[in-house]
Order: sequence, then structure tokens, then C-alpha cells
Amino acid sequence: MTLRPILITSLISSLALLTSPSSFAGWAEMQIERTVRNIAAVQSYHGVLEQQGLYGNDTVTSEIWFQRPHDFHSHTSAPASLAGSVTRYSKNTLMTWLPTLDIALIIRNLPAAPAEQEAKRIEDAWRENSKRYFYAMGQVSTVAGHDTIELEQKARKPSDLIQHSRTQVLDQYSFPLAGNVTLRGGDTFSYRYQRIQFNQPLTLPAAPVLPASAMQIEWDLNWPDVSTEALSARLPAMGALPDSLLGLPLQRRLIHPGALPAVAGYCSDGNYFVLLTAARDFALPNPMPYGLNVSLGKDKPALLVLTPLINTWSFSGGGVVWTVTSNQHPELMYGSLQHLPGCTSRC
Repeated sequence: MTLRPILITSLISSLALLTSPSSFAGWAEMQIERTVRNIAAVQSYHGVLEQQGLYGNDTVTSEIWFQRPHDFHSHTSAPASLAGSVTRYSKNTLMTWLPTLDIALIIRNLPAAPAEQEAKRIEDAWRENSKRYFYAMGQVSTVAGHDTIELEQKARKPSDLIQHSRTQVLDQYSFPLAGNVTLRGGDTFSYRYQRIQFNQPLTLPAAPVLPASAMQIEWDLNWPDVSTEALSARLPAMGALPDSLLGLPLQRRLIHPGALPAVAGYCSDGNYFVLLTAARDFALPNPMPYGLNVSLGKDKPALLVLTPLINTWSFSGGGVVWTVTSNQHPELMYGSLQHLPGCTSRC
């Protein structure tokens, strides 16, 4: 059985519900519950993903493994300048290993978003998306051997980060298998799974063994908490970190114990988090610019990496290099980072 008859029936039912404005709330709850159920059905997946727009004109090819509740491993094979790169989250440790640069970033004791609150995160995202975007359904097509339905998204306001996207969604799991995104400012990003399997037994590859020559930049959220004054003394150009960000209280203030002139702040409510790291800017050229070009304000360029679960922003200014990682909605992060204390219009 193909998706088309099922989708047509679903659309007719939805239109009937929406003929009365008072029915929208019930329809929304039904769609949220359905999305929660679909996503919860994904216990594991393993596939090969191709992405364009993150790294100049090169196509980035990565093999990806995911195993519930939150284990993830990505190994990049192309282009050559990224070959062997690994991004991995397991046992509360997030690792990014770039062998061509001989650099590894490791964040230890970074709690995973609680599995029991996944439904709330999905509901929050659904409501935020409904508030910000117009949606339309398109054609049925095949991606990586799976039937998908196209979902078109248009921003309601020209100030939103994501202005337009088309996503090919595997309806069974509410899982995006391919798509393209246009950001405010015109930068574009596209992705497509070349193959993917769901709910098959799998074991994540082992974490890479780092050579003795590797530069390891390590943060541990179990390091002792320090005062705001100690943070400011370590990196005065940064200014004071906010006491909260997007309503998330600042829980940890960290100073890197090594020679690296860097500090960090961790905001969390036990479900959502924002991790900020700030280091002295030595004005070195970026040997591997990776991400989408986003403007956070006048003369304030940033690089953004979007994934389904987290978004990572990097930018510099006023003598400070910032990296911000969060599982908050990217539109909320976009608005908040434009007013981040310590990062002025000179950023």
C-alpha cells in the first residue's frame, strides 16, 4: 500500500476538522500526539547522509548510527579535508574529532535530554513551528527506498531565521529523509539520505583512539563551579555571562584549568540546555570553516550547524571567540544570541 491514499484520506479529515476554528485545538493535539508516537517508534537507525552547503561547494558524506535512548555516532568520509572526522555522543560525553587538523573537542558529563520529557520537547517544537511558519503538503516521492511526503515551510515574518524549506518526510516515523533550507540572508543547505534502515540491531562503532600528537580541548561539567568575578578575571573581554538564557538558569561557571584562556557557562532547566564557551581570539584564520553563514546583527557573522536535536553557533568579536550549543529551538537561539551580553555590535 502506498502513502497516497492514506494521505488523501488524512487531508480530507483534517480539512473537515478545520472548517470550525474551535476545532483547531483538538486537531493540533491530535497531530502532536501522532508525532510523539511516530518518533518514539524509532529505536535505532543506521544510514548514509549527504549534505551540501555546510562546507563550501563540497558534498559532505557521513555514515550515521543512532541507538536509543541517546547514543549517536557520525563518521565523515568525504570530502578529503574532512575524512575521518567523528562526532559522537555516548555515556554523557560529546566528542568531535578532526584528524586532518589533529584536534579533538571533548565535553564530559553533558547530560542527555531526559527521555521521559521527549514528548514535551516535541510539543514545544510543534507549537513554535506552527506559530512561525506556514505549511503546505506536496508530492509523494521515494528517498533511500522509502515513500515520503513533501512538507513545504514558509516563514510568516522576514525576520525569522528559516525563511523557506522543503522536507521529504517518512510519515511512519515523522522522520526527515531529505530536504533543502533557505535562511535569512540567502544561505542554503540541502541534505539527503542515500540509504537508511530503522529498528535493526546495531552497535555503535568504538570511540576513536586519539594519537598522542592530538590537541585535546576538554571541558568537564563536573569541574568546580566558580564565581562570576573569577570568570571575568580570566577573560575580561567577555563581560558577564547572563544569569539566565531563554529562561534557563545559569547552573555552572567553568574556567579551563589548562593554559587555554577560556571559560564556559552552562544553562539548563533539566530538559533544555545552552552551553556557551568563550576563548581569547588570537585572530587566526579558520582552517576549516564549517557551517551555514548567518548574521546575528550588524557586522556580526556566525557559522551555524543545524541537526534535528541540537544547533551549534560559532562567532567572534571584541577579542572573544564564542561557541554556543543548545537543544533549544533554533529560532529562539537566533533571537537570543543577537543580544548575548559581552558580544556587542562589533562582533
